[in-house]
Order: sequence, then structure tokens, then C-alpha cells
Amino acid sequence: MQLKLIVTALFLSICVLSFSQNVSLSGVVKDTSTKASVKNAVVTLLTPKDSILKAFTRVKENGSYEIKNLKPGSYILSISHPTFGEYVEDITLNNPTETLAAIALTPKSKLLEAVIVRSGNPIRIKG
Repeated sequence: MQLKLIVTALFLSICVLSFSQNVSLSGVVKDTSTKASVKNAVVTLLTPKDSILKAFTRVKENGSYEIKNLKPGSYILSISHPTFGEYVEDITLNNPTETLAAIALTPKSKLLEAVIVRSGNPIRIKG
């Protein structure tokens, strides 16, 4: 009788684990200055606790991306491209399909457009 109960509990546990909820994340990446799609950017998801890479993908020609088979929870979303500034955001995935609002990347040329030079007291070391 106990063996039957153990086998039934084990079977039910395996069934529950096999039907655990998976989440898919999708969105679009745009250029802030031209509003054009940014292709070939890298979208990565990291765990917030220890920054371990959980998933990644490249942005398609039309600026869209999709990452499937994720577990619900909190992640760090990072989007990078060689000619654009990096985008980093903490996100929480709960729904089976999460679609983020369009993410705008700023070109590095715009970020480096202005340099501010301030004068002030030099650093003094007492010793």
C-alpha cells in the first residue's frame, strides 16, 4: 500500500514539473534619433542575484526580438549594440507572454556630442 502511494506521489510530482509555466518575452528596439529599427543588437537576460546569463538572442532585421522557454521571475534585461549606448533594466516576468514597450537606444555619437569641463580646486593630499 505504501509503495503504491509513493509511486502515485512521484508520478504526480513529475506531471506537475513537466507542466510548469514557461514565459516568452518579446519586444522591439528602435533608434532614438531616426526612429528606425536597430538590427543585430544583442538582448540578454541575467539573474539579478549573481548576473548569470539565462538567455540571449539577436534582434531581427525589423527590430523585433523574442526569447522563449523562460521561467517566471525577476531578470536583468540588457540590450547592447556596437554603435549604440547600452540599455539595462530590471524586469519581472509573470504572464505566459510578455511584450515590452519599444526600447529606444541612443547612438554613441549623440552621447559623446557634448563634453563638460569643470574647473575647481585641485585635489590636495595631506601627508
